[in-house]
Amino acid sequence: MLNKKLEIGGNRNLPGWTEFGYNNGGANIVFDEISCSDGYLTDVYWSHVIEHIPYCNIELVINKIYRKLEIGGKFRTVCPDLGKMIEAYNNNDPSQWSRSKNHWGSMANRGIYPIMGVGGMLMAGVCGSEANAARPETYLTDKNGNVYGSISHVAGWTYDMLENLLKHVGFSKVERTGIESMDPHKQDGQLCVNAYK
Repeated sequence: MLNKKLEIGGNRNLPGWTEFGYNNGGANIVFDEISCSDGYLTDVYWSHVIEHIPYCNIELVINKIYRKLEIGGKFRTVCPDLGKMIEAYNNNDPSQWSRSKNHWGSMANRGIYPIMGVGGMLMAGVCGSEANAARPETYLTDKNGNVYGSISHVAGWTYDMLENLLKHVGFSKVERTGIESMDPHKQDGQLCVNAYK
């Protein structure tokens, strides 16, 4: 690894950043190690990755990232904001699932989800699924390997949940921020958090 900045799950070729992810050599942050020494990285960034990692694996992943950061290093997370989704659900406001308003995922207005109302739309954001031949990593299979479904999002995050986890792992400062220029999606409804080791 040459660069001291790491983007997890991206394939955007950000200048000065090393990419680590499924689309870049098949790396998987849950199973694979980050190939640099502990304390090497100045910045780690992921956008719309954490919602694809089951809660049972997330502490291990955040610990792995924490170890690789230098003291004072920055870890930026951008993901759908579960708190905003719950607010839209409580207000019975299906208009909030418009992709032009919020970046919560693309499934809420397709298939069965809108038929189920705002509850269905909420669940599309938290654990949305659809058959997608282009994403075999999301397949649900039976014991014989037959595909019976697919799931993409497996977790939802509020600021409090993420702050508590990051501090538990050891980050000294955690702050909610807005969209930054490097973030690929500019819509509202995203949870943007910077944490510092």
